[in-house]
Amino acid sequence: MINLKRYCMHCLIVDDDDTSRKVIESFVEQTEDLDLAGSFGNPQEALQFLKKNPVDVILVDIEMPEMNGFDMVDSLQGNPSVIFITGKEKYAVEAFDKNAIDYLVKPVKYDRFINALEKVQLPDAVGDTKFIFVKSGSVLVKLDIYDIDYVESIGDYIGVHVGGKRYVVHTTMKEAEQKLPSEQFCRIHRSFIINFGRINQIEENTVSVVGKVLPISRTYRKNLMKRMNTF
Repeated sequence: MINLKRYCMHCLIVDDDDTSRKVIESFVEQTEDLDLAGSFGNPQEALQFLKKNPVDVILVDIEMPEMNGFDMVDSLQGNPSVIFITGKEKYAVEAFDKNAIDYLVKPVKYDRFINALEKVQLPDAVGDTKFIFVKSGSVLVKLDIYDIDYVESIGDYIGVHVGGKRYVVHTTMKEAEQKLPSEQFCRIHRSFIINFGRINQIEENTVSVVGKVLPISRTYRKNLMKRMNTF
């Protein structure tokens, strides 16, 4: 059964700039299934709050007077997803060195905010099943990764196909391939990643996935067949 249950994702905002913080607060307010757990101008106060109130994602400014965003992230307990916010692009490399899922440059636009949230991945409360969030209108839909049929490249976006529906996400095939569990998913073409559990049949240059015929490129065929030998 396809898991399309809606899930309320809890977020925390940390930014000493009142105007910038209120903009992000307004974005959270207009996004369904996104809950504002807290909003702070002081990172020390935010860290105290987090000790008793874990969240799924933290949106944190980098340049703050008492403690910068990098130092705050280094002090975090637990493993929430982190999205850095800053007025300068020069911090991008260091931001991703801190394993941030995204990096937003002020003034932040709503569409860019949503694109960042789409990259959040959460472990399920029970077991190791993982989920991703994808945008459907103004709603963030929580999808079980193992319900994905296949992923296709659409320029600067990808299409995530689940049970006959397609969700468009602003990310790359390379990032998708890295995030999807390799024991369950395989790249078969520069434009396609498939779920082994959804394969109907394989021919010389094509594979049928839930009735959809997809091409297998010469580059990826050898690896696909090698992987199939383990099933």
